[in-house]
Amino acid sequence: KPLIIHCVKAFQELIQIKRITKPSVPWIIHGYHGSEELTAELVTHGFYLSLNEWIIKNPEKGLAMLGKIPLDRLFLETDEFQGNIEGLYKFIGESINKDIKLSIMDNFKNVFGYTE
Repeated sequence: KPLIIHCVKAFQELIQIKRITKPSVPWIIHGYHGSEELTAELVTHGFYLSLNEWIIKNPEKGLAMLGKIPLDRLFLETDEFQGNIEGLYKFIGESINKDIKLSIMDNFKNVFGYTE
């Protein structure tokens, strides 16, 4: 099973742990919202990033961050989100001019080993 991580201000330590342990399972950072530079670094180290409504509330920073996340490393979540997940999909899809549903479903299948 993948490891889902809630990390606050310890990303360099997390990267170091991942580098040392060389895990065989995917690592997903839950509720992620970091700088463009940190985002690029985490993606380089193989992390998946799960975004929530923060990106809607902070569109300038959020969309810059989103630009550093390949679709094959992206998840969306509703943690504490009062709105509908469809609104989050719509906002991100329209922002990058792509239908992201199939990409995220593929990520789910790959990361969680789901087969239909």
